[in-house]
Amino acid sequence: MPLPPLLRVAVTDLLARRLRSLSPSLGAGPGLPRLWIGSALHGRYQRAAAERDPSFRAEVAVRGELLAESFRVEIHGRADGVRETATGVLRVEELKTCSAASPPSARWRSACRDQAALYAWLLARERGVPVEAELVWLDLAGEEPPLREPVEVGAEAVEATLRRDLAPFLRDAAREQREAPRRRAAAARVRFPHPRRRPGQERLEHAVEQALEAGEHLLAEAPTGLGKTAAVLTPALRFALARDKQVLLLTAKATQRRGALSVLRSLGAGAAAPGLELAARATLCANDRGLCHEDHCRFARDHHAKVEGTDAVAALLAAGPALEPGRVRELATALEACPHALAREAAGSAPLVIGDYNHALAPGAALPAFARGGDPRDVVLVLDEAHNVPERARAVHSAELDADRLRAAAERAGFGGGAVHREVDAALRALADWVEACVDEPVPGGEGAFRTELDADDFRRLREPAEDALARHFAYALATGGLDPEDELAACAHALQRFARGLEAGDTHASLAERRDGRARVARVCLDPSPWLARGFARCHAVIAISATLSPLEPYREALGLDPARTASLALPSPFPRANRRVVIDAGVGTRAGERGREASRIASRLGALAEAVPGHCLALFPSFRLLEAVAAHLPGPPRGPARVLAQRADAGSEERERLVAALRAPAAEHTLVLAVAGGVLAEGVDYAGGGLAAVAVVGPCVPPPDPERELQREAWEERGEDGFLRAYAMPGMTRVVQAAGRLLRSPEDVGVIALLGRRFLQAPYRDALPEEWCDGDPEGCVGDPAEAARELFEMHAP
Repeated sequence: MPLPPLLRVAVTDLLARRLRSLSPSLGAGPGLPRLWIGSALHGRYQRAAAERDPSFRAEVAVRGELLAESFRVEIHGRADGVRETATGVLRVEELKTCSAASPPSARWRSACRDQAALYAWLLARERGVPVEAELVWLDLAGEEPPLREPVEVGAEAVEATLRRDLAPFLRDAAREQREAPRRRAAAARVRFPHPRRRPGQERLEHAVEQALEAGEHLLAEAPTGLGKTAAVLTPALRFALARDKQVLLLTAKATQRRGALSVLRSLGAGAAAPGLELAARATLCANDRGLCHEDHCRFARDHHAKVEGTDAVAALLAAGPALEPGRVRELATALEACPHALAREAAGSAPLVIGDYNHALAPGAALPAFARGGDPRDVVLVLDEAHNVPERARAVHSAELDADRLRAAAERAGFGGGAVHREVDAALRALADWVEACVDEPVPGGEGAFRTELDADDFRRLREPAEDALARHFAYALATGGLDPEDELAACAHALQRFARGLEAGDTHASLAERRDGRARVARVCLDPSPWLARGFARCHAVIAISATLSPLEPYREALGLDPARTASLALPSPFPRANRRVVIDAGVGTRAGERGREASRIASRLGALAEAVPGHCLALFPSFRLLEAVAAHLPGPPRGPARVLAQRADAGSEERERLVAALRAPAAEHTLVLAVAGGVLAEGVDYAGGGLAAVAVVGPCVPPPDPERELQREAWEERGEDGFLRAYAMPGMTRVVQAAGRLLRSPEDVGVIALLGRRFLQAPYRDALPEEWCDGDPEGCVGDPAEAARELFEMHAP
């Protein structure tokens, strides 16, 4: 007899739903100092408790299961603290914050008591021993000692309360169960969205199907223009609908997210398979005050009551198949509910969710399946442009403290004039002095950056009074209505927390001290994010990582933390006729940093000639704005040069970027040379299909400039016996080159030239990173004059 279906519910969600308030995972975020106060006070209490009592354990995971209606219900959460009493009995401590100005209501206090009792009940069932519980009330202002409130733990009463609180979750799950047959039927209607498949698409579809059936991962390199999204989403959505799974497609750029929604519309599953695009809180927020809290936002106030009373989640999903952020915001604001919270709730039921990488990587933004205590075992995770994921994860797990910013925050606090403001001022200035001292030791009196060792105990001794003072400041500001969630003090509070996590991270991080232009900073740099990625990805049903630039495949598999025993690899050639493309390496110019000044005019001459030789637009991409500007100064205008030259500016806004994109999408007759920087918005994740783009020129291997963080990565790879320059510099640089070239051919009818300017393309390690099919493994065979190669190609394809 099959087991009943499993429903997983977090303890915090039980509490939020009962109170009809926003769960911290939904309505709160990094911009809310009130939650930061609670987090800071909890951390301070837990550290002090652990120092005084060796039996104290913080953040103890608890889990239990019971049968309710037709479901097995798994309840999971984390108790703030567990300790052994003098009589040897375990006691759960649930930490809550309050203040004399705003004492907890009877309803809130009752819910908190039930939460503490539930944690104790779960722990008692798990360990088979009696467990006590108490609430520990922490003063928001940090001035009063903790107030302890014993909580009765009666097994029958706790279970009865739990079953009552589970009722709305069971209703939702029953509705999902009723929807399941419709979705399984929709799986049979999912069809590839185009009449014919391009070469390689069928192989990619088959590889995805095999990975999903086996519960394995797939690392697939598929050239730009192959149609990766359609080839992956077709089998992934079909599988998810048929097996009650969810597809979570993550990508870095909004254009790619819109493209995925466009593919979904044409897959044929209809309203039974809605796809939801998640947007950032700031994009969806309907509250112009920026404070995401029931006390300050009418959309957050009584959110759950508004949503459940109108069955808004079901109504939103029924409005599919492709739900864009604007549609979510429109429906939520009509109900005067929180758009961001509604989107996150709907994301729990939508068969396809599309969003940014942070929904799996960043602690403050992660969806429940990837948050602490979450369970992504039913998630098919699709990582689009997967080459970007390790760098994003590295940034998420790195942190820094800047002495000047700490002083600016101290000065901002000092304007308050009160005792609490003076405390913040003094504490932050002490931290700034610590940063200066940390930098002065390896960089005495001068400028530069050095790997160093930071004393975690010294930082903790300074951090704790700073957090105490900031907590009192925020409590005062909340009580007086003067809270600004975007000011320097809020940013400073989160910087302290991130830096503390970085110091605790161990060998995956290194410490950096730097003084540049008189500014001192210390950083904890994440050298290898793969352990974090591995922990999250290992729990997914499958991870499908796709990109046009994953060569060599093995280093990218390692960087993504994908288990080699569970990961298949696939590399596909371009789907377009080779005769439509000419790759030419101009070895007559130098692009090393020391050569660029004297080579700028020669590069300009080559680009001008290429732009004149093609019957359309030319996109020239540079490793830096400095070289771009030097070359632009040497470009001749008509009649000796291109008809029109447009150059991206370092300070360009969105309007200027759109103007450059429009120029490249314009008909070929307008004949424009566009100069831009590789790795930016004009070189990756943008489609110029339908326009007159006829050539892409890349000036040099586009190796990122050395900086202290990248040098630490290089050193770390070399300490592991790997080629540090290849990993830290050459691979990212050549990824930009191949991504840039992918803008050129987007259909079987497109014809164009890929011009690689610089003799370094013939030297290791860059030549080894060129796609095999570009030069048939012989880069010297591609050496030539770009303008001449262009004339030959287009003469061959002349009507």
